[in-house]
Amino acid sequence: MSESETRQAIIMAAIQLLGQKGFANVSMNDIVNVSGISKGGVYWHFKSKDEIILAIFDFFFDAQIELINQTLEGEGKASDKLQRIFRLATQEAEVNLPPPLEFYALAARNEALKGRMSGYFETYRQQVIELLQVGIDDGEFEINDPGMAAINIISLMEGIVLIGLSVPHTWDFQAQVNNAIDLVLRGLNKRR
Repeated sequence: MSESETRQAIIMAAIQLLGQKGFANVSMNDIVNVSGISKGGVYWHFKSKDEIILAIFDFFFDAQIELINQTLEGEGKASDKLQRIFRLATQEAEVNLPPPLEFYALAARNEALKGRMSGYFETYRQQVIELLQVGIDDGEFEINDPGMAAINIISLMEGIVLIGLSVPHTWDFQAQVNNAIDLVLRGLNKRR
């Protein structure tokens, strides 16, 4: 196994465990056992559980940013791309990833994670601003402050995910996503 494959196996084992047990209940020994990598191999790549968490943040958020970039570069109107981004952002509620609430809680207590999360959200905000500006330039959207609208859109997406994961089975997740997309697009569409 190459260095990058070994590192990836450790990260994937940690993601699986975090999704099942939560950060506080996962030990380095758990990660060693699930990854199939020797204890020395795990510690060669990551000196602590905190380093693994940083790597998971990077893995998770880099993948999201790349998917959004691909959406932005694709074909279609700004409203179509915004719908795709909304669906990408809310898909995490339907797969076995570490709960976003756990990410937020960890970031609130750890300055390195807080800095990483701030950087990713700023990148995400800039991507949404860029998309909104395309919609404005094309005459599709009518908004005064794309920066503020981007923050509101991201907050709505993140809120749906957090609530959907916190109280599953009490509401129809897909119906909420569809309703939120409809509300956002109605608010952005050029008034006639």
